[in-house]
Amino acid sequence: ATPPDMALPPAIAAGRCAPWQARPDMRITLFFGQRRPDGRRVRGREWRAFVRDVLTPHFPTGFTVLRGAGQWQDRVSGRVGREPVRIVWISAPPDPALPARINAIRDAYRQRFAQQSVGLSVAAGCGAF
Repeated sequence: ATPPDMALPPAIAAGRCAPWQARPDMRITLFFGQRRPDGRRVRGREWRAFVRDVLTPHFPTGFTVLRGAGQWQDRVSGRVGREPVRIVWISAPPDPALPARINAIRDAYRQRFAQQSVGLSVAAGCGAF
């Protein structure tokens, strides 16, 4: 069963999604900063390797990657920083294992590219593909 804090109760969610010919899903948005603490950018080939080695095994059915410009406040210095970001949008059925999959991706990116954090936004919704 899906944890209650992840989605609407199945009957309500299914009823809300039916008019759209869709199913209940979770919409996960991840924000990956593309600059390391020393100022070096995450190179294209490094990002592609991360997608291949980490993202794809967790979500082989697909996801969308967009480029963006991010702004954030450094937790240590308090300074406002700006950097290019990759935004990954994932639509997945509600599943109790979903948080662990997402957290594994976030942890891997933080470790691989020395990041303080990977932004995360999660919402319940409807999806059809």
